[in-house]
Amino acid sequence: MRFHKRLFNQFNTVFCVGCIFIITTVTLSYADEVTLKGGDVIHGKVIEQNDDGVLLEHADLGQIRIASTRITSVLVAPDETAKIENQPEPETGPPAPSHLVKEPEFDRLKAFSARAKENGWSSSIDVSLTSETGNTDERSFRMGFKLGRELSNVKSVTDLSYYNKESDGEKTDDKLTIGLLRDQSFENSDWFFFMMGRYDYDVFESWRHRIGLHLGPGYKLIQKPDFWLDMRAGPGVRKEWGSENTDPKFEGLVGMGFEWKPTAKQTYSFSTLFYPVLSDFSDNRTRTTFDWDYLLSDEINLSFVLGILHEYQSVVDPGKDKNDTRIHTGIRYKF
Repeated sequence: MRFHKRLFNQFNTVFCVGCIFIITTVTLSYADEVTLKGGDVIHGKVIEQNDDGVLLEHADLGQIRIASTRITSVLVAPDETAKIENQPEPETGPPAPSHLVKEPEFDRLKAFSARAKENGWSSSIDVSLTSETGNTDERSFRMGFKLGRELSNVKSVTDLSYYNKESDGEKTDDKLTIGLLRDQSFENSDWFFFMMGRYDYDVFESWRHRIGLHLGPGYKLIQKPDFWLDMRAGPGVRKEWGSENTDPKFEGLVGMGFEWKPTAKQTYSFSTLFYPVLSDFSDNRTRTTFDWDYLLSDEINLSFVLGILHEYQSVVDPGKDKNDTRIHTGIRYKF
């Protein structure tokens, strides 16, 4: 056990040093920026811009045209100092034979990611890892994954989070949560229809497994390039396994969420959902999430992330807490 702890502490030290190195060595990009409605930023050189969209020269993809309906904002960097007149270009020699030119693997990943974003896809993975030794030996691990796609009238998101924590060799947290969300918009309307599902697994809750399914109407209260706010409400059902309340319960859902991008590097996301049992409002639960994403490097899409998850359930088994709060910080990679 002590060998595993020492090995884990050494790995954690290397991980932290690597994160600090990345944070302190990232550089700013001065290329033109095209921000898409999904929050992604594509860099290149704006060749043409009109009411139909933007023609962009991309380092990996060449010339790509982006429709104006996909664009939130366009930022054109100041022109570089003009070249000295008649200054000869530096000799670079003949180009290497094409069969000798090998595209770096990371550039291939960036090119694949850019093509996926053009089709409305977005994805990210984030990892948090902490360790503490001394009077108490603790370690915690959290991994999150998100996959989404946004088209003209459909938005779908899948999220997954896993939490694990040990204190003095004993497990104190073991939770998995998987969510599915689909919003179907109506043409020329701020109304939409949603379907939402979530599966939770938790060793330390009243239940071991829980599934909730809900659907209903939603309304887009605010839709701006850097801020959106919506509300939703509808009926659903909840089923638990491994608790004293295993009967299916019909419950409602009332919730709201927003996303705010005050700068090109920062994104704030918030969501809160209230689930009352329709036959007894005193039996209810809530789920609230907050996420702050700060972009460290737009070249490799690396961000620092701070996240909070708070859940409340009014009816629990004896000896169980009604409130459950988790806070994590870590590194997020978008691809």
